[in-house]
Amino acid sequence: MDHPTVPFHQRCTCTIDEARQAIGIGRSTVYRLIAEGKLETRHVYGRCLITVRSVLALLQLDQAA
Repeated sequence: MDHPTVPFHQRCTCTIDEARQAIGIGRSTVYRLIAEGKLETRHVYGRCLITVRSVLALLQLDQAA
């Protein structure tokens, strides 16, 4: 069964690799942005997920953030 793909900007969270690809930066830069508080994370069952809202805000694409 195929699952519908939710557009990136409508998702709640993304993985570190998805955030890296969306922003166009490396993994170490993503971790630095997390440490600086510029990317917001949630830990779910041992996985580190980044809020899409914080990715969009970093790129200034989310006017509500």
